[in-house]
Amino acid sequence: VYVSAFYMAQTEVTWAQWRAVYDWAVTNGYTFTNAGGGKAADHPAHTLNWFDAIKWCNARSEMEGLPVCYFTNVTQTLVYRSGQAVPSVAWRTGGYRLPTEAEWEKAARGPDGQRYPWGSDMARLKFANANNEIGNTTPVGSFPYGISYYGALDMGGNVREWVFDWYDPEYFKRSPE
Repeated sequence: VYVSAFYMAQTEVTWAQWRAVYDWAVTNGYTFTNAGGGKAADHPAHTLNWFDAIKWCNARSEMEGLPVCYFTNVTQTLVYRSGQAVPSVAWRTGGYRLPTEAEWEKAARGPDGQRYPWGSDMARLKFANANNEIGNTTPVGSFPYGISYYGALDMGGNVREWVFDWYDPEYFKRSPE
């Protein structure tokens, strides 16, 4: 699959980052289903849903003076700030958004399509996850063996990460990229 050039954060969103944007968002017209959670300030945010993640991306964009990416209408005039609806996406606005599944996979696997960020060795995945039981996280950027070719960190563990795509076996026939 070919993907256009894109930017992606090097690590997951930390609990401190999530809270700073979340706190700004709720005082600026955003509503969330869940306030999220985190083990510590430098650990990844978790316990949030997909809809809250995309609203958070819009809030971070607005907070930093960037254009938003998600809208509640196809004409892209109503900013997505509340509710649970599949948004219309302004793909190339320059604001924050979730990566597509193809973008996430490209960032994780590199240009040569390795099975994992470190290669094809399944034993390293088992080692990396051995001490990361459900409910436990590590500080972002510290997960062993999770460094991708492009420098993205924790691609092989820590927490599951949201992408924009909904599961659909026909998705790539309709993908914007």
